[in-house]
Amino acid sequence: MAFRPYWLDASALAKLVLTEPGSNAVRNLVGSSSWFETTWLCVAEAHGVLKRLLVKRRIDSRAYHKALYILRSWIETERIRVRLDWLQTNPVNPHEVRCLAEKYDLDFADAIQLFEMRKGVLASTVGPSEAVFVSSDAGLLAAARAEGFKVWNPETDPDPPE
Repeated sequence: MAFRPYWLDASALAKLVLTEPGSNAVRNLVGSSSWFETTWLCVAEAHGVLKRLLVKRRIDSRAYHKALYILRSWIETERIRVRLDWLQTNPVNPHEVRCLAEKYDLDFADAIQLFEMRKGVLASTVGPSEAVFVSSDAGLLAAARAEGFKVWNPETDPDPPE
């Protein structure tokens, strides 16, 4: 596996702490020597996924808290970096985010990820270190592909792109 940056969306973060299709692949990836980025919106969405599973009784309280703890530990150790740059120091062009959302029929959280890949810390990665967008969201993956980003769906693709 090449040393490259990976952008983890909410579905990838949830797979990291749950047992579902693609979970082992995401855990293996995050255990590799690459580096991982996400945004606080993805972390919040992953928390929402976990809460929905708890409320619908698909996981119990113990599994819920364990998953939250594991996700927090990946972030706390900075194995997964949570990006706030676009919110704090690099003002987002709301028009550009809205255009991305409208172009691909995305919500704000998904459009901001495309914006981050285009303008943020991973925007300048090319060649063997080109960033890979990791998600199981078919619409978001299609939009990322259309924007020219490398993508990986851990549910359908056995290995991340080399």
